[in-house]
Amino acid sequence: GVFALLQGTAPNRRLTIEWAGVPIFPAVGNGTFEVTLFETSDQILFQYQDVVFGSAADNGGTAVAGVENATGNNGKTIACRTPAIPNGGANRFRLASSPTIIFRDDVEAGPGGWTPTGLWHRVMAPTCAPSSRSFSASWYYGQDATCNYDTGSTNAGDLTSPVIPALPQDAVLSFWHRRQTESDFNFDRSFVRARGGAGPFTSLSQVVMQGPWLHSEDTVGLVGSSESFWRIPGLTGQDLQIQFSFDTIDAAANDPLGWMIDDITIRACPVHGPSGAAAAAAVTAHPPAVCEGTAVQLDALGSGRLLGSYCTACSSLTYQWRENGAPIPGATMLTHVVPATQPAGTYAYSVDVGCTSGGGCSVTSDPVPVDVVVPPLGVRPTLRVDRAAGDLLFTWTDVAGADDYAVYSSPTPQGTFTSELGAAVSGGPGLTVPIPAGNIVCFLVAGRNPTCGTGPQN
Repeated sequence: GVFALLQGTAPNRRLTIEWAGVPIFPAVGNGTFEVTLFETSDQILFQYQDVVFGSAADNGGTAVAGVENATGNNGKTIACRTPAIPNGGANRFRLASSPTIIFRDDVEAGPGGWTPTGLWHRVMAPTCAPSSRSFSASWYYGQDATCNYDTGSTNAGDLTSPVIPALPQDAVLSFWHRRQTESDFNFDRSFVRARGGAGPFTSLSQVVMQGPWLHSEDTVGLVGSSESFWRIPGLTGQDLQIQFSFDTIDAAANDPLGWMIDDITIRACPVHGPSGAAAAAAVTAHPPAVCEGTAVQLDALGSGRLLGSYCTACSSLTYQWRENGAPIPGATMLTHVVPATQPAGTYAYSVDVGCTSGGGCSVTSDPVPVDVVVPPLGVRPTLRVDRAAGDLLFTWTDVAGADDYAVYSSPTPQGTFTSELGAAVSGGPGLTVPIPAGNIVCFLVAGRNPTCGTGPQN
């Protein structure tokens, strides 16, 4: 039969679909194989337990296996009517063909070296919700107060990345975006540009896709694009900058949302020695960021598949996990669990994959960062309320572990306060809200961060 299993919690869930003991038509025999979809990393893992049917269909001889995007313009084939899929084999696909992440920004840690002009600015949830693809922040071309870009006149602006030095070969850009503009792409024009060194910015392409949060891969095959849509050609070895540009062209019909950008990633192919074998090992963290006191599972599924090209008689694989480059005693399995007792901090985990035979034949994965985050402390009784005309101004003392703060209200001082009045990034400037209705209203403030959520309500 066909079975489904959903594991983990959002946004780091894993959905596995398994075909268990299914027959192949019209031949005899049964096969068992599965595919796993990883939510946040957007990776896809194929695993083949039994694909021998006792016919020409053995090992994919009459099958087509691979992946492609929604438009059908980009894809990758594992096998096409060729017996190239062995029992016990596995294939893991990343979002881009280039395996190494050389730049990533989820906009949560602040400006991060980006330079905004015009209406570009960093926006925090819940403003113009959903204002981020992950966690609580994104870059936004628009106005927070009106959730549009109507200033009464023509306007334009650029969002320019920090310098990414010495771009490796085969660089690929990906990002998530939410775009709502005029439907005529001759107006409200949105471009992604790149430049090397001090040269001019040149267009990778115009973005015309509109709708809710979409991955840049979803725009492949649309107006003015091609299969190489998000590749960064001709800049290998140069210092790179990426630029997102928006121009209304005119002052009319500027009342849609605008453009939001989040989770910007550049992958490329640094060379790891003449064999290039380092790409044969890969590590995934589930999840990559946790609150202190929560375990993290690491896996090396699909790693070592290429070792047969470099080793002889490679019948089985060995594993050695590393933390910040140092071997972890006893961590020699396909998976490794970072314990819930791990102190807060950022750690780099990698795995050495080798053969039980063939001495000296091994590969090491690129390191994967795991963040163990301190939960917000409770805000002590420092909440102050001042009246300013028809509004209330709340101020408080900041606490460790909080990226921002939410002010809650309740008609009674007992239980959990669930009515959120608003949020602010610190207690210094405070939060101003209209005076709520009611004769007696109780207030409190709680710190929060994207990983651990809201802290204690003191």
